Amino acid sequence: MANTSMVKPGREGYKILFDTNTVIMNYKFAAAAAKYGTKENTLLKDIRSDFPGMKEVVVSGRVQTTAKANHRLTYENMEKHIRVYENAEDLLEVFETVKAASVALASPYKYVCDWFKAQFPDYKNAVVFNDGKLTVIPQKALLIPRSTSRSCPKWANRRESYAEHRAEPESGSCESPEVR
Repeated sequence: MANTSMVKPGREGYKILFDTNTVIMNYKFAAAAAKYGTKENTLLKDIRSDFPGMKEVVVSGRVQTTAKANHRLTYENMEKHIRVYENAEDLLEVFETVKAASVALASPYKYVCDWFKAQFPDYKNAVVFNDGKLTVIPQKALLIPRSTSRSCPKWANRRESYAEHRAEPESGSCESPEVR
């Protein structure tokens, strides 16, 4: 017996599995079949009349096969991680500044997440105390210009952080970011 969750509909938008007594269809076929008079509606009525006990299953076209990169990295979990540090008040102040600066952007979560990963590159590892203290020096929130990757080829390959790149004096090919 085939597992109906693993079977994809055919090119026509549906597939009949006689061994499981199931009609599998994609959402486009199901939407078209719901409209009276369409060829999909006629086909589904014929299947229902020929096989009255047939189950109908609507599946999405894409199955996610890779894990999400930021699966549990929510604002709440970022804040919990920041509260572990000795200078949590300073870090939370910068975190709130970054969140406020991200509101006007197209993808505010990505902006905050990128800042968090730059600020805490080892956030996935276990916490390590140095001399009984856990401290991170807070970086100022950089407002990265949208055209950065086009205007500076060195930053485009992103092998270093933007702050490190801006600290190096160069030919002046990049715009300077605003610092908050």
